[in-house]
Amino acid sequence: MIGRRFTLIDVAPRELANFIGSCRAIATAGSQAVLWHEEGFPRRLVVAGEEVQPDGVGIRDARETARALYEKYSNRVSRAVVTDFEGYQRLLAAVNIVPREGEPKFTHLERMFRALNGQFDNRAAIYPGPTLDRGPVLFQQEAAFLSEKIAETSCLLLAVFEGERIFFSWVAKVAGGETELATTFDRWPDQAGVDGFSGESLDRAAERVEAEIGPLACGLFLSREDFEQLFDGRQHDSLPGTLIQGGLAFGISNLPGVAEEAFLHTAGFFAYVPVFLP
Repeated sequence: MIGRRFTLIDVAPRELANFIGSCRAIATAGSQAVLWHEEGFPRRLVVAGEEVQPDGVGIRDARETARALYEKYSNRVSRAVVTDFEGYQRLLAAVNIVPREGEPKFTHLERMFRALNGQFDNRAAIYPGPTLDRGPVLFQQEAAFLSEKIAETSCLLLAVFEGERIFFSWVAKVAGGETELATTFDRWPDQAGVDGFSGESLDRAAERVEAEIGPLACGLFLSREDFEQLFDGRQHDSLPGTLIQGGLAFGISNLPGVAEEAFLHTAGFFAYVPVFLP
C-alpha cells in the first residue's frame, strides 16, 4: 500500500495467500526471457530458466527485438531483456541506485525506473519497461485519490468473497495520502460480524471499522470473479456501476464525487502493497 511505514496486524495466512494468488496478473516480478548478443549477433537465449536456441536473426535495435521476444513468449514470461555486456553493465548500474535518507519506497522506485528506462537503446532494452503502475488504477491517479479525496484520517475497506465465504479482506487506515495501519477481518474473532455476501454484512463490517479503527471513507464487497477481472493487469476507467446496481457487488462511499470512481480507487489501492507483492 502507498506509505513509507505502516503498522500491519492480524493478517490471516489463508486470506493473504488468496490475495497474493489473485494478484498474480499485476506482479512486477516474474519469469524473464533474456537474449544476450555480441555486436548484434545472438549468442544465448534463456526463457523462464530454460536454454533456447536463438533464431539467429541479427539485432539492429534491442528495443524492437525485446518487444518481439516478449510477444513470442508472453505466455511464459512477464518481460523480455535484450542486452550485450556493455548494456548489461549500464542496466545493472541503473537498478542499483541507492535510496536517499528518508526517501519513500515508491519515490525511490520511480527514480530507479526512470534511470533504467533512460538506458534503453539499440544495444540493451527491457520490454515491457518497468513502471510503478499496476492493477486497475495508475499509481499517480491512486496517489492523487488518497491525497485529494481523503483529507482526514479515514479507512478503506475491501472484502472479496467466494460464494458466501470471505476469500480475503483488507482494512487500511489512511491519512495525509499515506497508509498508517493495515489489517484484515481476522482482527475480529467473528470476522467483523460478516455472515455473507450482502449489503447488510457490509453495513456491519463498516460499523465495526468505524467503532474500533476510524471513520470509513469507502467500503466495497466484491465477488472473487469480479475482483480478478478487475485485476487482470490492465487499467480500468471505473468500477462498472452495474455491479452495485445489480446486487453483484456492494459498496458504501462517504467521499465526494461519483461513487463508482471511489469504489474503483478503493479496490485499486490494494494493488500497491510493497510488503507482499514484488
